[in-house]
Amino acid sequence: LSTSISNITSGTDETVDAAFSTPAIVDAVARMSHHATTPEAVQWLSTSISSITSATDATVKALFATPAIVDAVARMSHHATTPEAVRWISISICNITAGTDATVKALFATPAIVDAVARMSHHATTPEAVRSISGSISNITGGSYTTVEAAFATPAIVDAVARMSHHATTPDAAQWLSTSISSITNGFDATVKAMFATPAIVDAVARMSSRCFPKFGDGGASALLLQIVATNLMKNFGDVVPYRVNHRKSIQTVSGSLQARGAELITTQAPLPS
Repeated sequence: LSTSISNITSGTDETVDAAFSTPAIVDAVARMSHHATTPEAVQWLSTSISSITSATDATVKALFATPAIVDAVARMSHHATTPEAVRWISISICNITAGTDATVKALFATPAIVDAVARMSHHATTPEAVRSISGSISNITGGSYTTVEAAFATPAIVDAVARMSHHATTPDAAQWLSTSISSITNGFDATVKAMFATPAIVDAVARMSSRCFPKFGDGGASALLLQIVATNLMKNFGDVVPYRVNHRKSIQTVSGSLQARGAELITTQAPLPS
C-alpha cells in the first residue's frame, strides 16, 4: 500500500501530491505506522510521506505537520534498523519541515524525535543515510529558534554526531553533518555551545576535514561549513571548559588548513543547504 502511494506521487506534478494531501491519507499513514515493524515497511511508508510532501506547497507540508505524524515518525524509528530505512524516514522529516515556520519546527523538537534521531544514528552507516539524518536535524533547528536548538543539545545527539562522522565519507555527507552542528549551535546559548565543545566533536571535525577535498568534484561548501564549526568550537574552548591543549591545537590545525584553501573554496562553492 505504501509503495503504491509512493509510485503514484513520485516524479509527478504538485496537483497529484495535492490529491493525496487529505486528512484521510494523513490518518491512514498514522494508522499504518503502528504496523510498520520491519525496516522495509518503515522505508516504504516513509517514502510515501516523502513523495507527497516533496511539493513546495506549504499547505501540503502543513497537513502532515501534526502530532499524529510526529508520533508515527518516533514510532517507526524503533524499526529503522537499515541505512535505507533511516534515510527515508529522515527525508520525510526534511520534506515536512523544509521552509516552514517556528511552529512546525517546534512540533518536531520533542524528546521523542530527539531520541529517534539518536537511535537511528546507530544505523546511519552510509554517507547517504548520514546526509539525510543530518538534513533532518538541520531543517528542524535552522532559523535560530533557541528552544528548538536547545532540544537537540543533548549528550545523545553529541554522541550521534561523533558516531556518524565515521560514515560521513563524502563531501555531501560532511557538509550536511557540519550544517547540523552549525544549526544547533548557531544561537547565543552558552550551554548549547558547551555541549558540543568536546574532544569527540573536535575529533569528528578533524576526521571530516580530510573528506572535504575530493580529487574531482566540489567539496567547497562542506569545507567552508567545517571551518565555521571549527571556529565556533575554538571560541568555546576559551570560554567553557579547560580542555587539554592537544585538542585546542587539533581544532586550530583543522581550521587553519581549511582557511588556507579559502579563496579556492569560495570560487568552487556549491549551494549551501537551506
